[in-house]
Amino acid sequence: MNKDQRRYPRYPSNIVLEISDYAKPSRKASALVTDISESGLCFETNQELELGSSLTLRLEVPMTIQGGVVYASSRGNKQRYGLRFHNVRFEPQRRQVTHSRKMTRMPVIPPVKAS
Repeated sequence: MNKDQRRYPRYPSNIVLEISDYAKPSRKASALVTDISESGLCFETNQELELGSSLTLRLEVPMTIQGGVVYASSRGNKQRYGLRFHNVRFEPQRRQVTHSRKMTRMPVIPPVKAS
């Protein structure tokens, strides 16, 4: 997906978070969010993930994000992934605040090759 096809603007980020596979919660890794928008984010990690995986993300802020991997590429020894949000919860209130989608395998968007 190129930048002209995005519905929401992306904003640069350097948020560190913990990711875990929704199906295998004990499988955890750290990641760095490189950009974020209203509907998703892009992150880098050393952990290899399958396209279409559903993940749970835990941030240092009191919130939890669940989403599906829709983009993957390699950058040096780092794996880079795009994640579409399924569910965002702000934990202090223990209520769902923003956006929620049924947890399903997401359609895969192939990486764009640089020209």
